Amino acid sequence: MDKVFNEILRHVPDRYGNAMRERWLAAHCGRFGEASIVARGCRVLGAPSLAVGDGVVVARDVTLDARGGLELQDEALIGFESVLLTETHRSELLGVAIQRQGMFQAEVVIGRRAWIGMRVLVLPGVTIGTDAIVGAGSLVNKDVPDGTVVAGVPARILRSRE
Repeated sequence: MDKVFNEILRHVPDRYGNAMRERWLAAHCGRFGEASIVARGCRVLGAPSLAVGDGVVVARDVTLDARGGLELQDEALIGFESVLLTETHRSELLGVAIQRQGMFQAEVVIGRRAWIGMRVLVLPGVTIGTDAIVGAGSLVNKDVPDGTVVAGVPARILRSRE
């Protein structure tokens, strides 16, 4: 099902593409809110497990991996070329090839009005709080509290917005 989106619709230029992507996502996602935009070049994995709130903006070339559950709450902003992962390889067993250990899934939640900067990687199981900001180029491997600014590899709290 995702193949139509990933092989065709993600490449349609913005003027027509935004409307086509919106219609497809509304029909195939768990939820696709009003006035939300998924820009050209974005990939979607596991569309039925993707919930997009109202007024969400996903910039160009973002990967939305919803196989383990992905929620983008109202007015979230996802920057260019970011990757939101909900599934990755298991790696607990020594002496067993990674590709033979199976996969791990965990839901990712991006809070209301959160801003994910350009080229951010969010790992499975992370919740980014309401009004939080994640600086460009960050690797987010643990939850980000509401109203905080984080950045770095791995992301660390820089300050509170309150």
